Amino acid sequence: MLNGKNLCYRIYKTKDNRYITIGAIETKFWINFCKAIGRDDLLEHQFTDVTQRKDLLEDVENIFLTKNLNEWLTHFEAFEICHGPVNDLREVLSDPNVLFRNMLLKVKHPIEEEYWSVGFPIKMSETEPKIRLHPPEYGEHTEQILRSIGYEESQIYDLKNRRII
Repeated sequence: MLNGKNLCYRIYKTKDNRYITIGAIETKFWINFCKAIGRDDLLEHQFTDVTQRKDLLEDVENIFLTKNLNEWLTHFEAFEICHGPVNDLREVLSDPNVLFRNMLLKVKHPIEEEYWSVGFPIKMSETEPKIRLHPPEYGEHTEQILRSIGYEESQIYDLKNRRII
C-alpha cells in the first residue's frame, strides 16, 4: 500500500518540476483530497492499483501539472490533507524541523576534520543517543571483518600479499 501503487499514497510532479507527497490512506483525507482537486468521481478509486488503471493515474498527474509546488501547498492549506513538499538537499539542511530536532550534527573525526552527520531520529526524554563511531576509512575494518567470519591470520596475510585486500 505504501509503494506508490495507489492514487492516495504517491509522489506527484508539479508544474515547476518539483514534487509533492500525498498520503491520503484514511478515508477522510482521501475525501478531502478528491474535493481539493475537484474530482469526487475518484472517491471509489482510493486503493485502485494504478498499474491497472493508468488512465486514472494520468488524470491525477495532469492535475498536479497545472500548479507549481508552492501553489499546491497553499491550495491544500484549506483542506485537511496529508501532504508535503519533496525538499531538495538545500531545503532539507535549512528546514526548521530538521534543525530543531538536531538532525544535523557536527562530529569530530580522528583523521579528517569535522564532518556533518545525520542525527538519531528517535528522541528520548532521559537518554540522548550519541554517535559512537566515525565513518571508516577505506578498508579500515577489512581484517576485523574477515576474522569475524572465520578467516585465519595466514589467509588474511595471503590476501594482503596478493593485493586482494
